[in-house]
Amino acid sequence: MMSPEEIKFTEEMKPMQIKIYFFSGTCTSIPYECYTSLDEIKHSMMMKLKLKVTRIPYYALCEILEKNESSEERILEEEEKVVDMLAMWEYDLERFGKARAKAEFKIYLKILLYYGFTETDTDQVTLNFYQGLYDIIQGKFNLTDDDVGKLAALQLIAVFGYLSHEQAKDKLEKELGSFVPVGKINKNQEHFWVKAVMDEYTKIDYVDTKLDARKIYLDHIRRYNFYEAHLFWVKVEFHN
Repeated sequence: MMSPEEIKFTEEMKPMQIKIYFFSGTCTSIPYECYTSLDEIKHSMMMKLKLKVTRIPYYALCEILEKNESSEERILEEEEKVVDMLAMWEYDLERFGKARAKAEFKIYLKILLYYGFTETDTDQVTLNFYQGLYDIIQGKFNLTDDDVGKLAALQLIAVFGYLSHEQAKDKLEKELGSFVPVGKINKNQEHFWVKAVMDEYTKIDYVDTKLDARKIYLDHIRRYNFYEAHLFWVKVEFHN
């Protein structure tokens, strides 16, 4: 059975559109038909980004479910049809709604297998940086408080360029959850984290550009055990 959206676009003879998100917070739309697979969506996405065709196997489409205060990730099966996935989303959202749970599904383009690249490869440095940043904020790394301060200070420059002391502090105070990992932020009061980051920020006098800050950020997180690893939630059941 066709969904109301499929019927609407079929009658108008237009392709449907699905949003693909990036960890930088931006997104783009890719057209699809009722028979389009997720593999075809990924290829269209890569071509739109003008990334090298040889790098397509290193990427995957990742489903991220934001439900209440938590998130769950699933690497999507490439042979799955887009319409089948959307139908499952609709079913799950209806089920979550009955349980009064606030939920939203999104698809992200994710680096699945890391590969070498030169530091002059601006696009790849940027993709790696934002994916690494997402993993940091989601609490996938075991960081010390000093690590959090240093990384957040670099993040300010990597995302916004050099800001005045007042501008940087204002960013932190308004968007602290975007700079401090989810498992860390409530362990200390807000002013503790703002001071920790600003203390590190004032020490940075060796970074010239956003790209430089992104490369230094990546160099820093490469030493963590879970860098370039993918973590999956599993449900364990015990039977007597």
